[in-house]
Amino acid sequence: EKIKALSRLFAASLWGYMAANTYRLIFGSQIAGLEFLNSQGRIPRDSLRPFYAAAANQYPDFYQNYSYDQWLGFLEGQVLLRNDAGLIAITIRGQEFLQHLIRDNLPKVKAG
Repeated sequence: EKIKALSRLFAASLWGYMAANTYRLIFGSQIAGLEFLNSQGRIPRDSLRPFYAAAANQYPDFYQNYSYDQWLGFLEGQVLLRNDAGLIAITIRGQEFLQHLIRDNLPKVKAG
């Protein structure tokens, strides 16, 4: 029973660390893209490009060296979305991350 309790505590602590680290690194446009993806299911990879384009328009100096592939790659690298032959979908971890924002009352509007 103690091992189960410690395992749950460890898992919760690890998730909290991962979510906090992701929040520290994620851009507001990526959060908006995740929210859109969460409401859509599987969509073509380029469907999130308008979120990237809006951020690139607002922060041109930064985005001149940060491509859409890198922007999307961050979300995939953090396991917030998956890419299945050009169709992307939010992962369970991505959905949990969005819930983390709500639970911890974190602002969804961030730079980038």
